[in-house]
Amino acid sequence: MTNSDLTDPRWIKSSFSEPSGNCLELTTTDGHISIRDSKLTDTSPILTITPAQMKAFLHATKGDYFNHLP
Repeated sequence: MTNSDLTDPRWIKSSFSEPSGNCLELTTTDGHISIRDSKLTDTSPILTITPAQMKAFLHATKGDYFNHLP
């Protein structure tokens, strides 16, 4: 998916985001969650996932699943 595929989305980013914009932005469309790089809003590829996939990712990050990565 590209930015042109989304019609007037309301992108949000964390209130903890740095002023330089080094963050991810999220929006929801058609029951899916889309994610992009906030530094490259016009050219960033967009990752689109289901709510179940987001829930699984958040569950894994809150646990010890990724602790083995450098």
